[in-house]
Amino acid sequence: MLGRLVRAGLIVMVLMVAGFLLVTWHTNRRYADAFERIGLGDSREHVIALFGDPSVTEYPGRPFLQYASGGCSGRCTQRLWFENRLLPGIEAWSLELDVHGQVIDKGYWLFP
Repeated sequence: MLGRLVRAGLIVMVLMVAGFLLVTWHTNRRYADAFERIGLGDSREHVIALFGDPSVTEYPGRPFLQYASGGCSGRCTQRLWFENRLLPGIEAWSLELDVHGQVIDKGYWLFP
C-alpha cells in the first residue's frame, strides 16, 4: 500500500515538473519568435500583443541592470524586458521604445 502511494506521488511530481518545463519552453519559444517578428517602428501595443506583459519595464534614471551595463537613455523612454522564465537572470529579450511608444532598438541578452 505504501509503495503504491510513493509511486503515485512520484508520478504526480514527474508530471508536474514535465508540465512546468513544457509551459516554460513554449513561452521562451514564443519570445524568440516574437523577437524576430518585431521591427523598428513597431508600436508598444504590437510588442505586447506578441510577447505579453513584460517581466520588467525600465525607465530612464531607474536602470534594470540585471543584463545591461547601462540603463535606458537617449531617445529611449522605456525598455521592456522579457525574461526566460526557466532561467531568470540568464536570458532575456529587451525592446527600447521612444516617446511615441515605437520600437527604436532591440536586444537579446545571454549571460555567459
